Amino acid sequence: MTTVTLSSRTASYGDARNIATHRNYMMNTLFLNTPPLRTWAQRYLLAEIVSTACAFLVAAAVYVFARHALAAALVNTAAGSLSFYAMMLAREQRGGLHDMPRAVSALVLEFGPAEILDTLLLRPALLYAGMTFAPNPELGVLFGNLAADVCFYVPAIVSHELLGRRRECRRSAN
Repeated sequence: MTTVTLSSRTASYGDARNIATHRNYMMNTLFLNTPPLRTWAQRYLLAEIVSTACAFLVAAAVYVFARHALAAALVNTAAGSLSFYAMMLAREQRGGLHDMPRAVSALVLEFGPAEILDTLLLRPALLYAGMTFAPNPELGVLFGNLAADVCFYVPAIVSHELLGRRRECRRSAN
C-alpha cells in the first residue's frame, strides 16, 4: 500500500475514500485553490452563471419567435450585460442606496474598457457568427458566448488586478 502526505494529512491509496480525498486535494490545488483563480471565481462566477442563463433564455425566445440571428445576438448582449451588472452591483454595494455612487464607480473602473469592447463589437459579432455558422442556433449561442466571455474577461481581470495593486500601494503609503 502506497502512502502519500497531503499537506498535514496522510492518505493511503488503499481505499476509495482516500483516493477521492487525494483527487479532491489535487483538483483544489491545481485549479480553484490557487489564489488568483479562487479570487476570480468568487468574484465573477455567480454573476456569470446568472448572466449566461438570462442571455441564453432571452436569445432563444427571440430566435424562436423572430428567426433573426442578429436580433437574437443583440438581445442576448443586452440581457447578459444587464443581468451581469445587476449581480455585480448587488455584490459590490455595501451600505445601501447612499453607497450606490461608489459601487457604480468601482464597476466602471473595473469593467469599463472591457464592457465597451464587448457590448459594442465583440459579443454581438461572435454571437451572430456562432448562430450563423454553427449546426444549430443554440450551439452557436453557446460557442459565441464562450468566445465573447474569454475576450471580455482578459481585460476585465487585468483591470481588477491593477486596481487591486493600486489600492495596496495606497494602503502601504498611508
